[in-house]
Amino acid sequence: MTMRLTSLLLLIAIIQTGLTAQETEDFGPVQAQHLLNRAGFGGTPEEVKSLAQMGLKGAVDWIVDGPSEDEVSMPEFLREKTNLRRPQNFQKLPQKEKRIFQRKMRQYDQRQMENYRSWWAERLLTTRFPLEEKMALFWHGYFTSSFRTVRRSNLLINQNDLFRREGLGNFRSLLRRVAKDPAMLRYLDNDKNRKKSPNENFAREVMELFTLGEGNYTEDDIKETARALTGWVNRRDGARFIPRLHDHGPKTIFGRTGNFDIDDALDIILDRDEATQWVSGRLLHYFVGPELPEGMHERYAKLLRASDWDLRPLLKTLFADQQFYDPLVLGNRILGPVEYLVGIGRRLGENPPGWLIVKFADQLGQSLMNPPNVKGWEGGDAWITTSSFMQRGNFARYLIEGFDRRSVIKDFAMDKNGKVDGKMRSGVGMMMRGVRQRSWRPETRLRELMIVAGAKTSEEIVDQLCDRFLGVPVTAEARGTLIEFMNKEKTASNKRFRTRRVFNVSEDLLRRVVH
Repeated sequence: MTMRLTSLLLLIAIIQTGLTAQETEDFGPVQAQHLLNRAGFGGTPEEVKSLAQMGLKGAVDWIVDGPSEDEVSMPEFLREKTNLRRPQNFQKLPQKEKRIFQRKMRQYDQRQMENYRSWWAERLLTTRFPLEEKMALFWHGYFTSSFRTVRRSNLLINQNDLFRREGLGNFRSLLRRVAKDPAMLRYLDNDKNRKKSPNENFAREVMELFTLGEGNYTEDDIKETARALTGWVNRRDGARFIPRLHDHGPKTIFGRTGNFDIDDALDIILDRDEATQWVSGRLLHYFVGPELPEGMHERYAKLLRASDWDLRPLLKTLFADQQFYDPLVLGNRILGPVEYLVGIGRRLGENPPGWLIVKFADQLGQSLMNPPNVKGWEGGDAWITTSSFMQRGNFARYLIEGFDRRSVIKDFAMDKNGKVDGKMRSGVGMMMRGVRQRSWRPETRLRELMIVAGAKTSEEIVDQLCDRFLGVPVTAEARGTLIEFMNKEKTASNKRFRTRRVFNVSEDLLRRVVH
């Protein structure tokens, strides 16, 4: 039965593209589930029901303000201080000793980074304040910095904590903190920005990617802003401003002239209408989807300006907006790998180990703490290819049924003749690199969930699974297809059954997997 339920769930993922939502002005389970999906990572039917019972205002307040008892505790591994200290006479050491010390430091940083990535994934699965982590994930892809470039685990960890603490606060304040953040200073070279040798990397990206968008500034604006950003460096105790390295001369930024510093330059940029357009647009794309209802973008750009860049008023208004629950909005957003995998765990009521989420997300193209470039993850349709769609199905099955290394190799390294391909097997080994556990089995079973729900017939099982895993109601046609599939699987031989055959559908259908 478990195999049939898993297979049915995979087929549900395929047909989600054709689902439609029912229009309603009430705040019921459909709307509560949509809110939980977009402002978090989904939840069980029981959690959806509890949210629906709060009513719209109560649910929005609970989502945005969060439970007071859900405080972030420092992971144990961060309490353990490394005994590796750079010797005071490091530069005088022989080259061999320098290389040994540097290798130990790299190994320590890599271990700590992997531990933190796993810890973060586990928090995504278990937090009672999902919007806080949803915003941390958003800012991580917005103000990108990568371990691959920064190469200091503590800097990335502190930056991630900044996104968690201030991600729901004021954008102006957050931007100022990010501009002086040690990880960002290193990632975009602003720690090398000096009066005598200006570096324009951060000045360019702060306009193009963080505030204004391409085409809304000139090269002169970039050069003058870079001068205002000079003087910030990284030290062992954090970022510091060195006045003698700063350009104290007059600068002209967007037609305004003065002896501007970093905060002045950022304020001048944020005073422009293009800034509220850009930032509100990025937020709406994240929470609403790629296709916005008419007039929504303009309204929220004005709201962001009116709130002086405070984000909570914008999000509370958005989550209470009838347009947010428009049928065209429900089901129109493609999930990123982290959201997809964490969502399965939360809907099951299961907490798989964090390293499992991290490794699977890496394979699907979203490596936490390692965005591909300064633009972050492209998102949208880029998440779905024929290959990644197949992998999503496999990873969903592992989260539901569990896995061992043998099953992973069979799924990923077997050629069409049923033989293990050496190169592909090596790839599987890389995926599981650093993971000591050879298997994992979930405590939650779909079969037990169906028994508790009292679902016995194909129709009842389909309805229960759709209620748990789909973000919008199914059409009668889609429900009929699922019931027919379930009936056929009741008589199919498990030996002949292959999960991948449920993906034998048109290429158009492979393009999107949505809530």
